[in-house]
Amino acid sequence: MRKLMEEYGQERYDEGYEKGIKRGYAEGANNEKWKIARSLLAKNVPPEDIAVSTKLTMDEIKQLYR
Repeated sequence: MRKLMEEYGQERYDEGYEKGIKRGYAEGANNEKWKIARSLLAKNVPPEDIAVSTKLTMDEIKQLYR
């Protein structure tokens, strides 16, 4: 890490770190949506209700049936 900071500067390092944190958070939130959708499907919740609850599209929910 120190080498990266020296090469690119603290500001660019901090910027990259912040972007990485935001990307990780977004990926985690997206993964959670899919887990919730799978769980709701297992409980026979209608796909339309799942779409509203998770903000996944109907096409994305249909992928879970495969």
